Amino acid sequence: MYNRRLRSRLLNPNRLERTKDILKATAVIGRTLIEAIDSAPKPDQAGRPAEDDSIEGSFRVVQPEVEPGPTATPEQKLLPVEVIIIGPSGADPAKASPDREPAQPTGDASRPKPKQNTEPKPDRRPAAEGQPGRSSAKQSTDSDRESQLPPLFSDIPLPLGDLPPRLRQWIDKIPLPQSSQTEQTKQDDERFLSRSFTNEAGTRAYKLYVPSSYQGQAWPLVVMLHGCTQSPDDFATSTYMNEFAEKHSFLVLYPAQTFKANLGKCWNWFKESEQQRDQGEPAIIAGMTREVIKSYQIDPRRVYVTGISAGGAMAMVLGATYPDLFAAVGIQSGVPYGVAQNIPTGLAAIKGMSSASADRLSSAPGGQAKLRSVPTIVFHGDQDSLVHPGNGDQIIAQWLEVGAKQNGAVPKPRVKLEQGQVPGGHAYTRSIYQDEQGVTLMEQWLVHGAGHAWSGGNPNVAWTDAKGPSATQEMLRFFYEHPHPEA
Repeated sequence: MYNRRLRSRLLNPNRLERTKDILKATAVIGRTLIEAIDSAPKPDQAGRPAEDDSIEGSFRVVQPEVEPGPTATPEQKLLPVEVIIIGPSGADPAKASPDREPAQPTGDASRPKPKQNTEPKPDRRPAAEGQPGRSSAKQSTDSDRESQLPPLFSDIPLPLGDLPPRLRQWIDKIPLPQSSQTEQTKQDDERFLSRSFTNEAGTRAYKLYVPSSYQGQAWPLVVMLHGCTQSPDDFATSTYMNEFAEKHSFLVLYPAQTFKANLGKCWNWFKESEQQRDQGEPAIIAGMTREVIKSYQIDPRRVYVTGISAGGAMAMVLGATYPDLFAAVGIQSGVPYGVAQNIPTGLAAIKGMSSASADRLSSAPGGQAKLRSVPTIVFHGDQDSLVHPGNGDQIIAQWLEVGAKQNGAVPKPRVKLEQGQVPGGHAYTRSIYQDEQGVTLMEQWLVHGAGHAWSGGNPNVAWTDAKGPSATQEMLRFFYEHPHPEA
């Protein structure tokens, strides 16, 4: 009897699922600690540790206090545990991280301009060196240890400094998941370029895919924002975006988040300081986008941004703060603009416990650009347990409210519903929002049975769902239908 009860408890599906989640979280912590050790400041000649920016944040774990019964709700019997790590006090304010001390927007004309190098025009086939603008030819090392973990929304702190030898030995024994780099389609170095960009808001690495047939034409540009724990290489492989770019003639820009800015490598969409024009991560991403536009003669009317999870939320931020730059937005499993200002409100937002309003969105451009309702296409799985599917509805409603305020008393857009089924895969509902002339304003795809994953992605890469309709194909189709009306 005792053995039967023990086996029943050990093999309980709920217990096994929680154990799997704990192992994933352990892998994340182990991987990021290893990165922290590798990048820890080395002692100077006097034997003193080198100074580094202080970083603060928190890592939240929620574990059931008791095993929930069959009728228990997910919110019942939860025991929240939060570990807060604060960087060393007395840090030089002048050296503060740009993500913690964002520059105040003072207008494009009055902002200090960083030192610029000579900007050579790109040749007919851009080589790995001598790239334009402030880009540098250094290779990014962040993707070397990327794991197949879910693109969660988390703000995990980076404990800098030396670690005890015993802790180092313990970390070395953690079985880390294999990087998705082993699944990568090998790219020609002359086409998938590694660069970095710096402006007054900070520095980020990025990768740029230039199709082999590019000869300096005015092609479109798609900006791809990866999810938490991912890298540009992961995102490129999971979405097939580079393959589509090769076939349909456009360039692809992949900004890379750093573990130093967010230990989960999430874009900090949930921070109020990262939701403003001309400061923080939006300013960095917009800056590198403009650099690529200028250097590669991109068609300014066809510049688009998309992302998944935290990247999808940041894509919404960019659409709201830079409506003059981005013609349309694509969002896979994201959230509306301005529904969070910190970690607690961010956690509430992804669980669908926040309401979206156009009030904050109306002032998002900061007086630097004319507000407009940016055409947006949304994908979401109705079984997404990480980001509530209701966020997709709120994204559409938020943009439609902006459009109504712009145009005054206008009829509500017509909604055309289409039901579909991927052969051997998921069913889906497609909602098309059109004006009186039949022009599509917004589009929403609800994939039935899908979870938190890129719909129609590479089946050999984690956090994709090959059984769904292709988000990559449908987003590109939607983008090409919506050039910028004013650029």
